Amino acid sequence: MTSQRARWWQPGMRRAAERDVPGAIYGLILATSVIAVSGRYDPDNAGATAVTVVVTATVFWLAHVYAEVLALGHGGRPTWAEVRRILDQEWPLVQAGILPTAILLSGVVGLLPDHRAHDAAVIACLAELAATGVLFARAAGARGLGAAVSGAIALAFGVVVILLKVAVH
Repeated sequence: MTSQRARWWQPGMRRAAERDVPGAIYGLILATSVIAVSGRYDPDNAGATAVTVVVTATVFWLAHVYAEVLALGHGGRPTWAEVRRILDQEWPLVQAGILPTAILLSGVVGLLPDHRAHDAAVIACLAELAATGVLFARAAGARGLGAAVSGAIALAFGVVVILLKVAVH
């Protein structure tokens, strides 16, 4: 078993981004927007929001997998090994939402009031986005202010996406 497959369940952007940066960021933004909208309409039901995050991420993951498999099939019938590779490759889209879902579940089990669990999950998502901006800037050689600016841009992007999503819904 590869080290990636051994960590498929681990939460957080770092683990997901080790496998697929765009998929992990996409998954985190998807989770953040679902949580923000659900929290606005039903702030006292963190359990329903957790289910919505998981189902939405799974639907998008399957759509990505399906599109990739169809693209492979253009040249012939894809093998099961190719399909498994695509399933694994696209998994960070779901994996990025594990931590915010766990935070939402803290509302279900009574550790936090549901509305606070929603808030904490959104804050965790935004913090992960900012940290991802900093980490990838540092990996590209940026230090100090350059890395901080990258984190601020990632955070601002997340906030803008949330505001747009809430405004539309």
